[in-house]
Amino acid sequence: PWLHLPLGLTSQLAIIVVVSFLAIFSAVSGVAKGIRRLSEINILVSILLLLAILIMGPTLYLLKLMPASLWDYLSNVIPMGFWTAEKARNQAWQGAWTVFYWGWWLAWMPFVALFVARISKGRTVREFILGVLLVPSAMVLAWMTIFGGTALYQEVQQGTDINQIVNTDYSLGMVALIQGLHVPALETPLYIVVSFLLFSWLITSLDSATLVICHILHVDHLNSMKIFWGFILGTVTATLLLMGGIGALQAASIIVGLPMAFLALLMIVACYRFIHQG
Repeated sequence: PWLHLPLGLTSQLAIIVVVSFLAIFSAVSGVAKGIRRLSEINILVSILLLLAILIMGPTLYLLKLMPASLWDYLSNVIPMGFWTAEKARNQAWQGAWTVFYWGWWLAWMPFVALFVARISKGRTVREFILGVLLVPSAMVLAWMTIFGGTALYQEVQQGTDINQIVNTDYSLGMVALIQGLHVPALETPLYIVVSFLLFSWLITSLDSATLVICHILHVDHLNSMKIFWGFILGTVTATLLLMGGIGALQAASIIVGLPMAFLALLMIVACYRFIHQG
C-alpha cells in the first residue's frame, strides 16, 4: 500500500524472478557466506521487528498472553490435532489452512531436514535439540503471541476490524496491524522492514532448497548446477502459478506432502531405533 503497486499475475511473476535470481546468487556464494549471512540478517531484522511491535503494541497484555498461550497450546495440541470438521464451513477452513499447511510442512521436510543436518555436522544431540527444536519453537511462540495478540487486542479493544480486512485480502492484515499501532511516523519504515523480510525469507528458503538438491545429487561443488536447479525451482513455481494461481501451488504442496507423511513415520521409527541402539 505504501508503494501503491498492483498485485496481479505480472507482479507475482516478477517477484518469482527477482527471488529466484537472488536465491541463486546466495546459493552460489555457499553456506558460509551467502546463505549464512542472509540467514543471520533475517533473524536479526525479525527480532528487531518483533521487539518494535511488542514495545509499540499492548506490551503488558502481550506479556500476560504469552504464558497463557503456551499453556493453552500444550493442553489442546493433541485433541485439536485429531479434530475433524463436520460442518461445510469448518471443512473449507480446515482444508484451506490445516490440511494445506500440513502438506506444506511435509513437502519441505526433506529439504529442511537435510539442510539442518548439513549445518549441524559436529553438534551433539543435546545441541541439536536445543538449536533446532526448542529455540525455534520459542521463537514461533513469541512471534505468534506478539503479532496475533496485537491483532486480537486491536480487534476487541480498539474496534479495528482486522478480521474483515484479512477475510477480504489476508495480505493486508499486517498493514492493518501496523496502522493500528497509531504511530504514523513509523508506519513506512515498518512497511519497508516487513517487505524486506518477506523477500529475504523467501530467498533463504529457495537457496536452501537449491543447495539440498545439489547435495543429494553430489553436485554441490558445481556452481553451474546450483544455477540450473535454482532456475528449475523458480520455473516450476511460475508454471504452477500460471496454470492455477495460488490454488495450484497449494494443491501441489498437499499432493507432495501426502507421501512424505508416510516417509516421516518411517524416519521416526528409524531414528528411535538408532538412538536406542546407541
